[in-house]
Amino acid sequence: TLLELARMRPQGEGEEAESDLAEVVGREISRMELMLSEHDMRVIDDLASVRVRVSEADVARIVRALMENVAHHTPPGTRVFVRTRGTGGFGELTIEDNGPGIPPDQLRTIFDPFTRGDGARRRDGGGSGLGLAIVQRIATHHGGGVRARLPVGGHGLVLVVSFPAG
Repeated sequence: TLLELARMRPQGEGEEAESDLAEVVGREISRMELMLSEHDMRVIDDLASVRVRVSEADVARIVRALMENVAHHTPPGTRVFVRTRGTGGFGELTIEDNGPGIPPDQLRTIFDPFTRGDGARRRDGGGSGLGLAIVQRIATHHGGGVRARLPVGGHGLVLVVSFPAG
C-alpha cells in the first residue's frame, strides 16, 4: 500500500475514476464480515447513494483502513455507525464508533504517520500507525480531505472523509 501511495500521480494527471460511494462502502463492509464478527463489532449503516470522483479501489482501501482502525482501538462489542451522504459538491463517508475515544488535544495529530494513539484507545501493541495517514493521503490526492472530531456524547471518535462529487 505504501508503494502504491508513493506512485500516485499528482492530482489532475491521468483519468479520474468515478464510483458510487454507498455501493463500494456497503460491498467492502460485507467483505470484512469475518473480521467484524471476530471483533463483535456491530455495524449500523445508513448509506445514501452519491457519485464521487474516486476509484472503487481507493474507496475500498479507505473503508478497510477505517474499520481496521476501529477494530484495533476499541473493545469487542463496539457499535460503529457508517454513513454516506452528498453535501455541497462532495460525497462524505462518516465512521463513528462508541469506543473509548481519544483526548481532544490528540485530534490534530492522529493523521500523522506512525501515530498510534494513547494506551486507553489502543487494545494491544500492534499496528504501524499508518492507517489514518494513508486515509488522509488518498483523500487529499483526490481533492478531498478527512477530519476527526469527538461525538456529541463524548465517547468514541467520528471520522469524516470527503471526496469531490462526480
